[in-house]
Amino acid sequence: MNGTNVDYEVHHLLLGNGSGSTSSSAGGGSASGAIYGEETSFGGNLSARIVASNESVLTIVSCYDDYPHNELLVEFEFWISGVVMNVVALIGILGNIFSMVILSRPQMRSSINYLLIGLARCDTVLILTSVLIFGLCAIYPHTGYLYYYHYQIFPKISLVVYPLAMIAQTASVYLTLTVTLERYVAVCHPLRARALCTYGRARLYVVGILIFSILYNLPRFWEVTLISSTHPDTGLVIYCV
Repeated sequence: MNGTNVDYEVHHLLLGNGSGSTSSSAGGGSASGAIYGEETSFGGNLSARIVASNESVLTIVSCYDDYPHNELLVEFEFWISGVVMNVVALIGILGNIFSMVILSRPQMRSSINYLLIGLARCDTVLILTSVLIFGLCAIYPHTGYLYYYHYQIFPKISLVVYPLAMIAQTASVYLTLTVTLERYVAVCHPLRARALCTYGRARLYVVGILIFSILYNLPRFWEVTLISSTHPDTGLVIYCV
């Protein structure tokens, strides 16, 4: 709704126990004498209800916790994303670091190794962003820990972390394809490999893929919107995306 006489009020649950917080940004009218109507769900994490007023129409958008209220699903997400995923991510990051250290030695200098180093770097960024987006966020709903990260840090960094994750994912996919094509040329066309599979070409491929990935995912920076909500009693400000 883009009318001039519309106010938007955000409602966010605190601590997962049903206590709420609200904040509103005026769009040109007051909500005095408002009559609250039935709440309507739009799917996902959003629901809204129309409030009739003598001066304007107020739309209340409720931004609920980004985890299911079913205890079984909360526990399942905690063990899969909060435990298993974080453990696998730690192993993956350590493995990528070892690979980059070994492949970056002077005696290991080759086109395929340079591509593998670029792939390891992109995979490391993708793993780190996945932990920030999914791994750490799955801990609070089940345990109550990392509350500050869940409501203060994550919503703010997600404005950059989410596009960065998509850039790393795109680059990782095309670098994997490039490694496959490079190996195909080296094995099936060994005579042409001397001219095609060079260190300089490998650097050019990596830079080109990174530039393409950034340009392709540039609109992702405008897909995430940060919403702040202030508790009327405590004054605590929380954020959701």
